Amino acid sequence: MQAICETQRGGDYECPDDSTNEYSALITDIFISHILNFCNPTDCTCWTNLCSGLNPSRMTSFSLDASKVLIAVCSRGGTAAGGDNSGGVATSEQVDAIISTASTLFAYETFLGFTRADITYMCENVDQDPLAGALTASGLVPAALKDAYCYDVDALYPISENAELYQYALQATSTGILVAELLAASNLDSFYTTLCSSLDQESVEKVNIDYNIVKCSVCARSFCTWDGTACLC
Repeated sequence: MQAICETQRGGDYECPDDSTNEYSALITDIFISHILNFCNPTDCTCWTNLCSGLNPSRMTSFSLDASKVLIAVCSRGGTAAGGDNSGGVATSEQVDAIISTASTLFAYETFLGFTRADITYMCENVDQDPLAGALTASGLVPAALKDAYCYDVDALYPISENAELYQYALQATSTGILVAELLAASNLDSFYTTLCSSLDQESVEKVNIDYNIVKCSVCARSFCTWDGTACLC
C-alpha cells in the first residue's frame, strides 16, 4: 500500500516497496488460515472434496491468489481443482461483500497503531483524493473505511478500554470476510455439502471465527446470522 502511505499526512509513513498485491495477500492468508481448519487432518475425502470444489477463476475474480489457495488445500487431498468446476466469476454482490468487509477489518486493525489524531485525519480525508484514489487502487472501499474511522471508532477506541468489544468486532468482520469468500469460491454443491458436514466448532472458534454464522451460511449457501437459537438467512 505504498501509494496510501505516501498520501497520508505528507508522506511521513514508511511502507514496504512491494505493496501491489498486499490486499490480495491479506484476504488470501485469511482464507487459507481458516479453510485449513475445516477438515480433520486425516480425512482425505474431506480434503479431496474441498480441493475439487474450489474454482480458480472465481477466486481470482475477487482477488484471491488462487494458486496459493490450491497448493495449501490440494496438497492435503491430492486432487486437482478444475474440470466441471472451471470457469465463471464471483458476482459483483459477492465481490462487494468481500472488499467492504475487508476494508472494515483493515480500519479496525489500524486502530492498534494509529493515534487519535491519525484516526481523525483518516475520518476527514479517507473519501477524498488523493487518499481515496490510492485506497481504491489498493482494493479497499473508502466508504467502508470512513464508517469505521468516523463512527465505529467512538465505541472501540481506545482499545485498552474496550478490549472485549474490539475482539468481538474483529471476530464479526473476520467471519464476514470468510463467509463471503466461501460463498464466492465455488459453484459445486459437493463443496458446500462437505463444508456443512465437516465444520468442527472447536477448530473454527480457535481462530476467532463465529462458528454458528459460518455453519448457517455454508449449509444454506447464503449469508446468515445466528440469533442464539436459530439461523436467520
